[in-house]
Amino acid sequence: MKHRGVAADAIVAIVRDGAEASDLAAAGVQVRVADYTDQAALRVAFADVDKLLLISGSEVGRRLAQHTNII
Repeated sequence: MKHRGVAADAIVAIVRDGAEASDLAAAGVQVRVADYTDQAALRVAFADVDKLLLISGSEVGRRLAQHTNII
């Protein structure tokens, strides 16, 4: 991340399982837990986020709704 000129603490990673992202947290990334289907959790997780890189959901048949929630 530093090689891109972005400080780790300026990055927010939205994850479904915080334990799975312990390496990101250890690197200084802000890890927030939310699911693409949980609009309330997404609103909280996206607080103060200005830019988004969406990693497409993998649940076939649910992606459109999930991506709509994100965007």
